[in-house]
Amino acid sequence: MVKEAILESKLPILGVSLTEGFYTPKPPWVFSAGQPQGLHAVIGVGLADYEGETVVLIRNSWGEDWANSGHAWLDNSFLENNLEDVLVLRRGESG
Repeated sequence: MVKEAILESKLPILGVSLTEGFYTPKPPWVFSAGQPQGLHAVIGVGLADYEGETVVLIRNSWGEDWANSGHAWLDNSFLENNLEDVLVLRRGESG
């Protein structure tokens, strides 16, 4: 659902259970599944390939100092194990 929404130019808000690494991200800024340590919401803003799988680019609300200017990647294992809920918003039309 998350990847499809991004491909359709919609903005998925991801309710995720955070892992320990989420609090102290390190390059290459890709998060995998881990033990839940709290809940948080982020927004899905893009897709890319990483080590043969499609990963989701997220924007966090914790500011530019978090991860790569406020952005990081979620791999499939993170989405399968730590994604709690998704709310999809549509981008406004211009013109």
